[in-house]
Amino acid sequence: MATSAGRGVRPGKLGLALSGGGFRASLFHLGVLRRMAELDILRDVEVLSTVSGGSIVGALYVLFLKKQIDTRGNLTRTHYLDIVDQVQTTMIKGIQLNLRLRLFMNPLGLLRVLLTEHTLGRRMSRL
Repeated sequence: MATSAGRGVRPGKLGLALSGGGFRASLFHLGVLRRMAELDILRDVEVLSTVSGGSIVGALYVLFLKKQIDTRGNLTRTHYLDIVDQVQTTMIKGIQLNLRLRLFMNPLGLLRVLLTEHTLGRRMSRL
């Protein structure tokens, strides 16, 4: 495991599981990613398993991680902290949009969902 003296050697693979549980769980997962990046062990994660709300955080993390790897190649602790910052910023922006409330506050949009072939998912994607 990583220590303050430097990165230790870890035998085998390290996996990370991000569970479901709504926004509360998603926000908790952001804290887990942040702490793992601070300890410089996030780079050791080789397997990511996600469910529900954890999938949102996990998908954002993988997207930003891939972008950094494609751009920079080898990543440092600072890069992983930047990735977590990007995930956190994106999550906060998404939460502030409050898409569910926006859907139901637009009677015309809701009526389209009820009376046409539009689905809730399609309508939400347009918000």
